[in-house]
Amino acid sequence: MVDARGPGHANQEVIRRLHVIDDHINPSLLMLPGGRLMAFLSNHNGQRLYYRIATDPESIIRWGKLRRIRTNSRGGRGFTYPNPVLSGKQLYLFWRGGNWQPTYSRILRGGRWARARTLVRGGAGQRPYSKYAPARGGGVLMAFNPAHPREGGSSLYFAKLKNGSLVRASGRRIAGPSKLPIRAGRATLIHSQARTGLASWVQDVAATRSGRPVIVYSVYPSQQHHQYRYARWNGRRWRRHIIVRDAGGTISTSFEGHYSGGITLDHRNPSIVYLSRKVGRVFEVEVWRTRNGGRTWSRRAITSRSPTDNVRPVAPRGLEAGESEVIWMRGNYGRYRTFHTTIFTRAPWAGRLSNASFGVSRVAAP
Repeated sequence: MVDARGPGHANQEVIRRLHVIDDHINPSLLMLPGGRLMAFLSNHNGQRLYYRIATDPESIIRWGKLRRIRTNSRGGRGFTYPNPVLSGKQLYLFWRGGNWQPTYSRILRGGRWARARTLVRGGAGQRPYSKYAPARGGGVLMAFNPAHPREGGSSLYFAKLKNGSLVRASGRRIAGPSKLPIRAGRATLIHSQARTGLASWVQDVAATRSGRPVIVYSVYPSQQHHQYRYARWNGRRWRRHIIVRDAGGTISTSFEGHYSGGITLDHRNPSIVYLSRKVGRVFEVEVWRTRNGGRTWSRRAITSRSPTDNVRPVAPRGLEAGESEVIWMRGNYGRYRTFHTTIFTRAPWAGRLSNASFGVSRVAAP
């Protein structure tokens, strides 16, 4: 982990060595009230899930004891993709569990973790993909696909976890705690692969200031032509709009034909998205804004005329009022174990690309 404050001013700390080159094991970071970082990490289908908490606010120099989360869903798939969400005063942790399904726990008084629960079951032998975000007033928003898009059944669904139950955006209950997990089809359908013939893959979910959920996702007319779409709950129904009709093809040079350049929401204002699309021969990062719920968009370049790809933008959550920043991955991406990339950052309205890159370029053997 690297803390960059400009050229020549980087602090670095290793929180645990996992001895594997695999971008599916990137740690998840959460900033706690008061400014201390909490880091969660596991191997890809790892048998152990760890976390550590920084000792000092807004610093990565000193860390507390390495701790394990010892609860998981039954099965031999271990832990993958730890995803912490702080909603109100409740800390949740979601991950792909031992049964290959979306699993969660929450921290209890005294620092104990509640028994792991499975939320949703995909089809036989399938692994759902999910995104999570805090809901206004408590609970967690969840958008998910029941399967990988290359394996079929890749429709898109929404549900909200509230007081242990799954509910719709309207508040209508889907299932209580004793009825979990649910079949994917019981959640709210956002995009139907069966109806459209197009697979989808969730990219992000967030809540507006009034608490209404917003989802961005990729749709695949072909592996050479990916689309970005935007779904927003207006209080009565879901409205869906295309943002970019052709964002280019996959960023991967291997078999992963559904790896889009990426799109993410600004969680303080989900009328703003950051996305990566093919411009000429490379992928560039842009910021897009809508003022009418997604019907029309304006855009502005963050990178341009780049010598290499700029992909997978992310808007960090929890920034102070008035702060605005986006980070993204820059370089060549082969596959999840073969990549040569660096992480860059920039204020989206800045006039030029910052020299303050951070992270470490890595290349794995094929």
